[in-house]
Amino acid sequence: MIRSPGPQRIFAAHAVGHHRGFRVTPRKRPTRTRLSKKPSARRRSIAVINPATGELLARHPIASAGQVRAAVEKARVAFRSWSRLAPTDRAAYLSHLAEILRKHRDDYARTMTLEMGKVIREANAEVDKCAWAADVFAKEGPRFLDPEPVETEAMKAYIAFDPRGVLGSIMPWNFPMWQIVRFAVPALMAGNTAVVKPASASPQSALNLEEAFREAGFPDGTFQVVVGDRSTASALIDSPISLVSLTGSVGTGVQVAQQAAEHLKKAILELGGSDPFLVADDADLDAAAKGAVAGRFVNTGQSCIAAKRFLVVDSVAEEFTARFVEQVRTLRVGDPLRPTTDIGPLVNEAQREEIEGQVKDAVRKGARVEVRSWSRLAPTDRAAYLSHLAEILRKHRDDYARTMTLEMGKVIREANAEVDKCAWAADVFAKEGPRFLDSEPVETEAMKAYIAFDPRGVLGSIMPWNFPMWQIVRFAVPALMAGNTAVVKPASASPQSALNLEEAFREAGFPDGTFQVVVGDRSTASALIDSPISLVSLTGSVGTGVQVAQQAAEHLKKAILELGGSDPFLVADDADLDAAAKGAVAGRFVNTGQSCIAAKRFLVVDSVAEEFTARFVEQVRTLRVGDPLRPTTDIGPLVNEAQREEIEGQVKDAVRKGARVEVGGKRLPGPGWFYEPTVLSRVTRTMRVLREETFGPVAPILAVPDLDAAVREANDSEFGLGASLWTQDLKRAEGLVRQIDSGMVFVNGVVKSDPRMPFGGVKHSGIGRELSRYGLLEMVNIKTVQVFPAKGTSQTAQTVE
Repeated sequence: MIRSPGPQRIFAAHAVGHHRGFRVTPRKRPTRTRLSKKPSARRRSIAVINPATGELLARHPIASAGQVRAAVEKARVAFRSWSRLAPTDRAAYLSHLAEILRKHRDDYARTMTLEMGKVIREANAEVDKCAWAADVFAKEGPRFLDPEPVETEAMKAYIAFDPRGVLGSIMPWNFPMWQIVRFAVPALMAGNTAVVKPASASPQSALNLEEAFREAGFPDGTFQVVVGDRSTASALIDSPISLVSLTGSVGTGVQVAQQAAEHLKKAILELGGSDPFLVADDADLDAAAKGAVAGRFVNTGQSCIAAKRFLVVDSVAEEFTARFVEQVRTLRVGDPLRPTTDIGPLVNEAQREEIEGQVKDAVRKGARVEVRSWSRLAPTDRAAYLSHLAEILRKHRDDYARTMTLEMGKVIREANAEVDKCAWAADVFAKEGPRFLDSEPVETEAMKAYIAFDPRGVLGSIMPWNFPMWQIVRFAVPALMAGNTAVVKPASASPQSALNLEEAFREAGFPDGTFQVVVGDRSTASALIDSPISLVSLTGSVGTGVQVAQQAAEHLKKAILELGGSDPFLVADDADLDAAAKGAVAGRFVNTGQSCIAAKRFLVVDSVAEEFTARFVEQVRTLRVGDPLRPTTDIGPLVNEAQREEIEGQVKDAVRKGARVEVGGKRLPGPGWFYEPTVLSRVTRTMRVLREETFGPVAPILAVPDLDAAVREANDSEFGLGASLWTQDLKRAEGLVRQIDSGMVFVNGVVKSDPRMPFGGVKHSGIGRELSRYGLLEMVNIKTVQVFPAKGTSQTAQTVE
C-alpha cells in the first residue's frame, strides 16, 4: 500500500551549541555481517525482466565502487551551493518537480508496471502521490525548517535544523518511485544532496526520477542514481555519505546497520511488517471487508504495511470471512497494463517461492498424510464415498449450477445438466470402480502371477473454465476411486465452482486432505507441478500443454494432457439432413461454442451443401441469446472480452477473404460479452476459421466433392480429438471411422463425453485418456507381481532384461 502522507523531520541537524565528549573504552569487535563488496564474477550487468511475460526489458551495467565514489563526490560538490539556498528557493524546485512528475505520469507508470508488475492503475496513483509529496514539502518544508526558540539564560537560544551533507539510500522494488521520493524530497528540502541505489528489479523507474529532477532544474549532482547490486549498496555505505536510509528486509537491515556502524553513520531502517487487521464484534462488516481487500491486495500484496494477519472476534468471524471472500472474488487477475486489472504478477521467482511453499505445504501436510489411510481402504469402501458424493451433488445442484453460470456464463439449463453429469460419473465409478481395480491373473512360469493396480499417490490437476465442475470431476473421481488423493488448481475465471466441489467432497465425508483446491494463477499451477505430486493432469491449450509437459518432464512426472480440438462434422450425400442440422446446432453451440469437442469444421458433400446449410441456418435462427440465468436461453455470453475479440477477429478475417455470413456475424449491443450464433458459407482453407480452433458460436461450412474428400480434409489438422459423421450407409461408416484421425468418432451423433467411455485425442489434441477404466488406469501404478514357491525350484535366470 502507498503510505499516507505526513512530513516528518527526519533530517534535523544538531542544535546550536557544544556537547561534552566521552571517552569510550575500546573493546573487541563482535562478529558482524555486511553486504558483499564485490559484484558477481559472472555478472557485470543487471537483467530487468518483465514479471508478467518473462521477457527481457533491458540490461543495466553495475556501477563499480569507483563510480559510486565519483557520484558521492559530485553530490558533495553540489551540496556546497544547494545547502546555501534559502528553504523557500529549494521549495520552488520541488513545486516544479511536481509539475514534471504529472507531465510524465503515464510514461513513468508504464515503466513501473513493465519492470515490477504493478497494475497500471496503482502505478498511475503512485506517480500522483510522488507529485503530491513534492507539493506538500514545497508548501510546508520551509516552516518545518524554521529554528525553534528556546528560553535559556542566553540572550538568544534556538534549535536550528541544518543539512547533514550527502545522504545515501538503498531502496526496494515494490514502490519503485514512491519509496525513493519519500526519502529524496525531504532530504533535498532540508538542503542535503542524495545518491540512491534502487532495486535491481526496477532501475529504470529510478532513472526516470533522476531525469525528472534534472528536467525540474535541480543543480547537477543534487540527486543521482547508481544502478547495481549488493556490491553497489555496500560501496555506497562505505563512501563518504553522512547517513544511509534503507527500506528492505530485516536481514538486510541488520547487515546495513552493522556496516554503517563501522563508520559511525546513522542508519534509517524501514524493514518488514506483519500488520494485524483487527475486527471487533461491533464492526461494520461490509466496510471492514472492503478495507481488508484494500489493505491486503494492493500491489498484489507486496507491501510492508499490507494487512497480513486478520484477527477477528469469534462472533462475527464467519460473516466477516464470507463478505471478505465475496469481495476478493471480484478481483481481476491478469495483464497489469490493462486498466481493469486488480492483481498483477509477483515481481520475480523469489516472490513466487512463497506461493510454492503454500502449495507444497498443502500437498505435504494434507494430501500426503491422507493418502496413507485413503489408499488402504478397500475399493468398495472408497466407492461408498463416491455414492454419497453423487447424493450431495444432486442436493446442491441448483446452487452449484447458478455459480457456474455467474462465473463463466454457461446457460443455466446446461449448468444444471453439468452438475447432473458429475453426479452420474460418481455413480458410475462407485459401481464399476472396484471391478476396474481387480487384479488381472496372468499365466507364467510362476506359482502365481497377476497385474495389480495400485494408487500412485498425490495427483495434481490444472483445469479450465469452460466446464468448471465436470472437468474436475472427470479427473478427481477416477483418481480417488483408484486410491489416490488430489490437489486441483482451477481456472482463475471459475474458482468458486471448484471450491463448491471441495465442499461437496467434504460434506460427503471424504477424509480431510483427500481432495483439495488451490486457487491461483500460472505461478500456482507451476508450483503444483514442482511440488511432490506424482502425476499432473491438464485440460487446456496446446501452448499450455507444451509448457506443462516440459515442466513435468524436468521431474520425470507423468502428464495427462487434454488439449485443443477442431472437430470435423462430416455430412454425406445420403445423410438425414434434418437430423444432421439439429446435430450441427447441438454439436456447435453447446456452451456457447466454448468446448474442445464442439463441432468446428462442417465438411459437407457438394450435392447437399446448399440444402444442409439452409436447414442448419433455419435451426440456428431459433436459438435465443440472452441472460444465461433464464431457463429458456440457448446462447449465453462468452467468458470474457478477449474471447469475444478472438471470435470476432476470426469472422472478420473470413468475410474479408470471401466468406458469406448466412446468419449472425456480429457482437450484440449492450453489456456482456455476447456474440450472435453465426454460420459462414463459402469458406476456404486460407481463413482462420478453418486453420485455428474457433472457441465460440461460429460454424464454418466447407463444401467438398465427396465423402472421401471430406475425410482427407478432416484429417488435415494438427488436432485429432473428436469427429462426427452423418450418413445412412452404416457399413461404409464403419470403414470410414478407422480412416479418421481422432480419439473419438460419433456416427449420426454429436461428440460428447461419457464416464463409461474413454475420452481423449491424438496429435496435438493431447496425451492419455480420461474416464472409463482406461482413464482410471492412467492414474495407477500398473504393477507386475509374480510369486514363486518359498522353497524348492528357483526362478530361471533371464539374460535379457
